[in-house]
Amino acid sequence: KLKQRHAFDPTLWSYALLHRDPAATSEYLRHRDDFLDRCGTWLDAPLVEIDPKQRRRYQHLELSPLVHQRAHQLGSQRVFGNRDLANQYAALMDLLGYRPKLDSNDWLAVTYYFLLQDRIEEALEAFAEIDPNAIDTKIQYDYLSAYLCFFTGDTQKARRIASAHQDHAAMHWRERFREVLTQLDEVEGKARPQAEEQTPESLAATAPALELAVEGRTVAVSYTNLSEVEVRYYELDVEFAFSAQPFAGPDGASAAFVKPNFRESRSLPAGAPQLAFELPQQFWQKNVLVEVRAGGLVRSRQYFANALDVRFLESYGQVAVTEPNTDKPLAKTYVKVFAKLPNGRVRFHKDGYTDLRGRFDYVSLSDDPNRGAVRYAVLVLDEQRGAVIREINPPAQ
Repeated sequence: KLKQRHAFDPTLWSYALLHRDPAATSEYLRHRDDFLDRCGTWLDAPLVEIDPKQRRRYQHLELSPLVHQRAHQLGSQRVFGNRDLANQYAALMDLLGYRPKLDSNDWLAVTYYFLLQDRIEEALEAFAEIDPNAIDTKIQYDYLSAYLCFFTGDTQKARRIASAHQDHAAMHWRERFREVLTQLDEVEGKARPQAEEQTPESLAATAPALELAVEGRTVAVSYTNLSEVEVRYYELDVEFAFSAQPFAGPDGASAAFVKPNFRESRSLPAGAPQLAFELPQQFWQKNVLVEVRAGGLVRSRQYFANALDVRFLESYGQVAVTEPNTDKPLAKTYVKVFAKLPNGRVRFHKDGYTDLRGRFDYVSLSDDPNRGAVRYAVLVLDEQRGAVIREINPPAQ
């Protein structure tokens, strides 16, 4: 028999339709790609099944790393910034459109592609539809479960899941779950932050140094090898002013907006490491940028009723946001970034929110329209705690 010899002839097998032979008809249809391609991406019928993965019409793709430019939908329609993600998501939606009801494996895929789009709430809803006992990919389910814990705040569950897989046989998964544990350690204060990059001031004892802190209504100027400082005060509508003029500060100064509302000079006592003074009373109830200038150095800090402790890890293109008194990471703090290109043009770069560790990568984008930027302006904004604006050099390559 031809079948035993694994020989297939379409004309011969087509007679199964004439004789109404279900088994032979099913075998005939399985070989008719031209016909099945017109029947849709998925089909479960008595005579034939169309499995898009088996027929290589669809395959799951892992898009990593994937960093989006915008955190919110722009306009009335959702726009994909990444072409590969757009094509893959459209293919998935086309496939699921043929299914009468989604099973747990389908919901697992939907959860993944929602997360790739930063659609967190929808991802959580999709994940809740999954029956863990009805899926084929247990390790993927556990990883997404641990990942989603970073948005729900259930760190104990994330640690329990990640600990169970930290020695997984596959290196790919072993590294991912260990990264989850590393981030959880950092959230809980068990891991020290990466070393800060050295500054010229730390290398030369005779060089001037200037730092500024605003705690409550107290302005503290820390200095070395300086005798006088000029203090400037700018009243702000923070996000509006930043978006209108993100690189307003000359000579690398941070966020100097138009002319100051008030300026003063203060002497810096010799031999003292710090000068502290009270914010002028006229600014107590206002949003103010305090800027100090001395020895060619410029530093600035925002004054609000509450404060943020913001640390920029310039070597890694990250910002870490914590509460000033407890050092507790502040998640969901809004960050907005503009980039300055070599030709001097200023363009929106990205925005988003800090993660559970209080961290936000203000540089990385999968499809970076501002590649080669020479400077970044970063706004860190919390409606209750205030804001910080800084200009930052790109990380060293």
